Amino acid sequence: MNEDMFAYLLFGGFAIVVVVLLIRGAVIGKRYMKEQKETGADKRKVLDVMTQVMKEKLDDYTLAIGNYTRTERYGRTTTHYYYSYILAFNEAELVIFPFVVKDKQVLLRNCMQINWNDVKFYYKIGKDGMDMTIGVMGENLIIKVPKVQKSAGIENSAEPIGVYQEAEVEKLISYLPRYKEYAKK
Repeated sequence: MNEDMFAYLLFGGFAIVVVVLLIRGAVIGKRYMKEQKETGADKRKVLDVMTQVMKEKLDDYTLAIGNYTRTERYGRTTTHYYYSYILAFNEAELVIFPFVVKDKQVLLRNCMQINWNDVKFYYKIGKDGMDMTIGVMGENLIIKVPKVQKSAGIENSAEPIGVYQEAEVEKLISYLPRYKEYAKK
């Protein structure tokens, strides 16, 4: 009987710790997003980085944040991949900048301007944002662009920055049919 009681207490204690950590994470995330709604600090970080990169051309583009998460399982090993993107777009062009956040700074990895003659383009619009798939040389680049990019402000996570971007996503959605036609040519 003592061994059973010990096992129940151990399992119960573990369950309580997990629940407390989940609640704490949710509270931290809500606080962080409330701060982002009031100050827009993360959006300003992205704008500052893109101003340095695109200089005077930035006025011709609208910016949005997107991401992609993938999980692969090989036997007992599970690997999670997180990719974050800044999308700079206008009526005719889409430029993708993969990025990471390190020491509270947005660092761009590289730049990929979409050549509509060389890609296949698909999209799906939902109530919370949109997903787009860009087929390049047999590989698919999948990007989810939510209207609210939620984050808890943790740098090594799938969503390292939090941004409210409903107007930007609506503008991108309005351009999607044109992009689809450009890719058909």
